Amino acid sequence: MGFFMSLRLRSIANSMTVAVNENTEALLTVSDGFTVTPDGTQVPSYVQQERILQTQSMDVEDLAHLGFASQQGQFMLAYADGMIPAIRRGMQLGTTMIILKPYGEEVETIWQVKKVVESYNDWVKVLIQNTEKVP
Repeated sequence: MGFFMSLRLRSIANSMTVAVNENTEALLTVSDGFTVTPDGTQVPSYVQQERILQTQSMDVEDLAHLGFASQQGQFMLAYADGMIPAIRRGMQLGTTMIILKPYGEEVETIWQVKKVVESYNDWVKVLIQNTEKVP
């Protein structure tokens, strides 16, 4: 019962929010570990996944609650079906990068997943920060 309830909750919430805030197409670049070259250099490897995200702006109180109030930059919350990992040092995996064009912007930029705020069996809420880099 829990799985279906969670799935329905995310679906219901998204059907309401898209009326005022459209979903955004995004390309996730998820860390898949690394290889080591003969000279000892670590070369990261990634898997790319297309996703639909619901992005929402944040206020200072939200950033303070998550421990990011003193950091400069542009932050957003992103909701998605499935999972989106942040950095996983214990597994020797780097962070996930997201390429998307935010609402009102003209070009896509690369966003870094800073923190998994909430995760359930079928959806996730992550804090992302704009790197100001263009893919």
